[in-house]
Amino acid sequence: MSASQEEFERLMESVRAGNEEAARQVFERYSDHVRRVVRRRLHQPLRTKYDSIDFMQAVWASFFRGAHERYTFHTPEALVGFLSKLAYNKVVEVFRHHLQTERHNLNREQSLDAGAEEGTMQVPARRPSPSQLAIAQERWEQLLQDQPPLHRQVLEMLRQGHTHREIADKLGVHPKTIQRLLQKLNDKVESE
Repeated sequence: MSASQEEFERLMESVRAGNEEAARQVFERYSDHVRRVVRRRLHQPLRTKYDSIDFMQAVWASFFRGAHERYTFHTPEALVGFLSKLAYNKVVEVFRHHLQTERHNLNREQSLDAGAEEGTMQVPARRPSPSQLAIAQERWEQLLQDQPPLHRQVLEMLRQGHTHREIADKLGVHPKTIQRLLQKLNDKVESE
């Protein structure tokens, strides 16, 4: 048996015994092998969601969670082969989950920017329910009920989307008057 072979077996025996320094040495020596497998196998659509470090952490977590105790590695090549297969399986598992299932399929994702530029994509918006609309309308009518005609007109114009300046110009009042009216109404609503 060669000196490097004996050194490897002692290292693996120390890892199985729970030696943290030995575990660190194994991690440092063989992480590049794991990283290469992950980078070769990681599909482009998954690169936006995952980094090779995510998979490396998963591989080493599996290895140190018990694989190093269940399996015997007599050569560095056997360990590299095991870690490579473990990395490959982790990537394939995520690939299947995100690209071959209907629920999480990344191929169905569309850029909101691309659809907006083309004018083809409409982003679904949350719409109020009929009961929410009825409650809002009732609340609006209650708000207007106690207001003088000028205030009602201001509120109706605001609801239609006019700016404070437009309303002030049309009704012949100062924009600060509109702001004060809104502040009073806000205070009234908050106190109720």
